[in-house]
Amino acid sequence: MTGLRKNGQSLIRRTAAEPPMQDSAAREPDSAQLVATPPGEAEDVVRWEKTCLCGQVMQGERAEGMLQLQCQECQRKHLILPISTYPEPQRVRKKRKRKEGPPVTAIATQQLGRLTKVLQIGLRTFLLALQRKLINLLKSIWQAFTPLRIAVLALTVVLLIGTSVIWRQQSRESAVRTLREAVALADEAFAAEQWGTAATEYHRAAEAIVYLNRTDPLALEVLQKHRELDAFDQICQLSLAEILKEAGRPGQSITDWERFFRLQVADKWLFSEGWLTPVDFAGQPGLRQVIPLEEGTIVIEWPASELSDATELSGHLLLAGQYAQIERSDLPGIDWIVRMKSPFLCCYEQTARRLGFELESPWMPEESLLQLLQRQRQLCLERGDKI
Repeated sequence: MTGLRKNGQSLIRRTAAEPPMQDSAAREPDSAQLVATPPGEAEDVVRWEKTCLCGQVMQGERAEGMLQLQCQECQRKHLILPISTYPEPQRVRKKRKRKEGPPVTAIATQQLGRLTKVLQIGLRTFLLALQRKLINLLKSIWQAFTPLRIAVLALTVVLLIGTSVIWRQQSRESAVRTLREAVALADEAFAAEQWGTAATEYHRAAEAIVYLNRTDPLALEVLQKHRELDAFDQICQLSLAEILKEAGRPGQSITDWERFFRLQVADKWLFSEGWLTPVDFAGQPGLRQVIPLEEGTIVIEWPASELSDATELSGHLLLAGQYAQIERSDLPGIDWIVRMKSPFLCCYEQTARRLGFELESPWMPEESLLQLLQRQRQLCLERGDKI
């Protein structure tokens, strides 16, 4: 179908292959005809359909060229596009970008900031409420303090302070009386070698000295005698040779030795006289004593950190200390190592006689035990050794 114009009028000339234009009702194919159309023909024929502004529906087949038609009702002109020679466009599915949220650190920082603000608000509210409570409490207390009540309170405080001062003064006077009585009785018993009475009285005197916090020579002497008597009362009942014989007994398990050491040896006291040399135990000063026995050569290690200067203490000494550890030695020429703790110097000949030591004998040409004890007593009392 082609469009022509003559004398200002539009004429429509139909082609031989194109059927005559029919009205809209006649041109609409029924469902049966649409269904019966072969698939191949339906794909080859390209139809068009257009609705005019007046409501007239026009339809037909597209041609290879441009068509220009005129509505039969309103004579409005219409332009029909030709058959498209381009391939059908394919629908491109856009990939939806995944929405990335903020990083975990940013979320944690944001949450922490919110929590901090909440805590600040809560703390501020709490402090304001506490401030109001304190102000109200102070106001109520101030209103409750009448002049009479203030006078009664002041009198009560003065009485309490006076009572405390009097009680402390009486306690100190009682401690001084106890110290004098206990020292007098203890010195008599110590000189008479009545060890039970001397230990009891020196214990009372030591408690009074600790309460009075005294560090004078008399107090140091009492504390030294009390320490020597107390150490002798807790002396180990087994000799060093018996202990090492039990430690080296064949067939003994480690559990049996640990039980034996814990029950009969650990924290018990040992009194030892001999020649000691200063050594260094892992950066700490100490004294070493070598004793040859039938069970082997023994080295006793005494920590000198609780004593006076180790260089002055080296040589002939009489020491007391508690058993801390006994073990075999890997050093050549040494079989056992005995480690002690809480050592102190013995100063009084009564303790040496009680232990059965000889104070003076012909085999001590250089220095007798009595001279040794006097030297150690002077060292303890002058230096204020940790008694």
